[in-house]
Amino acid sequence: MNPSFAEGHLFYAWYLGFRGRTTDALAEMAKAQTLDQLSPVIATRHANILQSLGRHEEAIPILRHALVLDSTFFNARVALAYSLLETGRRDEARRVVPREIRVSTGEAGYPAWILAQLGDTAAARDQLRQFEAAARRGYVSADAIAGAYAAVGDSSHALTMLERGLEDHTFTLVFLPYYPTFSSLRDNPRYRRVIERMGVVGPK
Repeated sequence: MNPSFAEGHLFYAWYLGFRGRTTDALAEMAKAQTLDQLSPVIATRHANILQSLGRHEEAIPILRHALVLDSTFFNARVALAYSLLETGRRDEARRVVPREIRVSTGEAGYPAWILAQLGDTAAARDQLRQFEAAARRGYVSADAIAGAYAAVGDSSHALTMLERGLEDHTFTLVFLPYYPTFSSLRDNPRYRRVIERMGVVGPK
């Protein structure tokens, strides 16, 4: 109906990615970014797919562009810190990674994992404590808390939270195969059952 609708290409790209059609997903995401070059969300999601394929050097300039568009965009800062970490730029990753928590999205557990990978386990545990406190007051995305548990090596609680997210229909669970946060759990039967019930394939 409208081939120039950038968000249509964005969400179609995610659908293709969830079905394991990563090459097609990248093509759709590139279309979305061409159509809307001022969207930090589209730029960040384009970079996320590249990251899932290990193409961090390509992802970094896209994420820097996203932060030029919006220097406060949490998801772009998290993703950039991840790619900097993966390419050995640990000091820069440490400067970029968010220290604050966000309660509503699974990506919010991502900074704790990055901090743990950088050796700052105290900061990762502090973020977990903040999530636990926030959950006592109100809603916190189950996969955000799960990510923080996984970051500090508490696999049992991480898996319990992912299973709770499944029962609560936490929509961001569809992104699980893309999160390095849960790499330590990928051979665990409980984790595989969550992925199977979500019906997502992830990057190939």
